[in-house]
Amino acid sequence: AEPDYYKQVKSPIDLTRIQQKLKTEEYQSFEEFCEDVELLMENTRTYYKEETEEHKAATELYELYKLTKEKVAKGEPLDKPRVDDNPSSSGSATPSSSMRSISPAPSSRASSNGSSDEVDSDMIEDILCGLLELTDSTGRLICPPFRVLQSKEEFPVYYEKIRHPMDLKTIAEKARGGAYKRMSQVEADVRLLCRNAQQFSGKGSEIYKDAVALMNFFKEKREQVLEKGVHPKR
Repeated sequence: AEPDYYKQVKSPIDLTRIQQKLKTEEYQSFEEFCEDVELLMENTRTYYKEETEEHKAATELYELYKLTKEKVAKGEPLDKPRVDDNPSSSGSATPSSSMRSISPAPSSRASSNGSSDEVDSDMIEDILCGLLELTDSTGRLICPPFRVLQSKEEFPVYYEKIRHPMDLKTIAEKARGGAYKRMSQVEADVRLLCRNAQQFSGKGSEIYKDAVALMNFFKEKREQVLEKGVHPKR
């Protein structure tokens, strides 16, 4: 990757990582997958100037993505991928080859500062403590609606609308049980937690805004924790 890539791109993603998340079923919804694809292309267009092949490839890929997404939404059959007879004969890079080349391999990066993505329970606890203590500009605690979900019996309408419930208590329990090996796994659950709150409460609501603040804080805290690294085993 270019040496200043992580300074300009705060949330790196590449096709290899997207494929990995598909294989390991990390995506909880089609919307989550779409967010990563759009992030990939937006990162490319942010970093590379308009006249570069990478920027052009990202633009072409985005147009193809939009058409494909529309077909999926309508339930229409998709065209089979077309492979050039002699792709090396063209002077310009194909969208897929250019997109593969713009980001480092997943093993070489996990955070914007280049630190390892490996986590332990102490690192996750550090993040969770920060989330639990997070307040808004008036000093109001943000975490209460996110701490523990009500049961299906107490709040059935929530479970009718939200297919994959998540709360901070569940994340803490998974951390203590050793379920998280990488920070990206923790982030997936925190992102799910925030997205659920936004989906159920709707734009403009206080909880929607709190979910945005919670996710932004997580991203900042994640970088700080990853920079320190895994705690030495006792």
